[in-house]
Amino acid sequence: MEKEIRENYEKAGNIWQLAAQKARKSLSPGIKLLELAESIEGFILARLKEETLEGGLAFPVNLSLNHVAAHSTPSIGDETELEEKDLLKVDIGVHVEGYIADGAFSYNASNEWAKMIEANEKALTEALAILKPGMEIKKIGETIQAIAEKEGYKPIENLTGHGLKKFVQHASPNIPNVRNSSKQKIEDEMAFAIEPFFTNGRGSVADGSQI
Repeated sequence: MEKEIRENYEKAGNIWQLAAQKARKSLSPGIKLLELAESIEGFILARLKEETLEGGLAFPVNLSLNHVAAHSTPSIGDETELEEKDLLKVDIGVHVEGYIADGAFSYNASNEWAKMIEANEKALTEALAILKPGMEIKKIGETIQAIAEKEGYKPIENLTGHGLKKFVQHASPNIPNVRNSSKQKIEDEMAFAIEPFFTNGRGSVADGSQI
């Protein structure tokens, strides 16, 4: 990967880290999801301006509650408040010159879902630990599925991680959360997001609607 491209990914990643830290500090029962999303987005834009970087939001902040697995953003006028027992996924995207940092974390004030959150984080850590150019991408899915099953959960088979390209949030290749037969390999030039999804349900999701 060219030095300038790598540096843009790193700059986006650094701002992502700061935005995630701010989000974690802001989270508490009673906060309105719209207020949280606007706060995170405002922070990202202000930080980019402060560092005189050409960039922006890679996508609106996604705040997915409970049974909603991904891609939910509070609408204008949304009065939804975070409750103590809620499981919330905070998904943030930042780009610098079009090169995207995409990451998420989960929050649950009551700790009812602490074991599931820890299992997801363990899967991500172990998947990152085995990465190297030339390895088959399916080994990521094998690692994630093995940890999910060991911890008593199912990986969501029809949600995957994905490649990241300039101004393209969801690019090839898909990064599986389950075992498959693909022979595709990791290449030096690839940037991608690994996204473990665990559930105590059936192991798949259906499309929903947001009004």
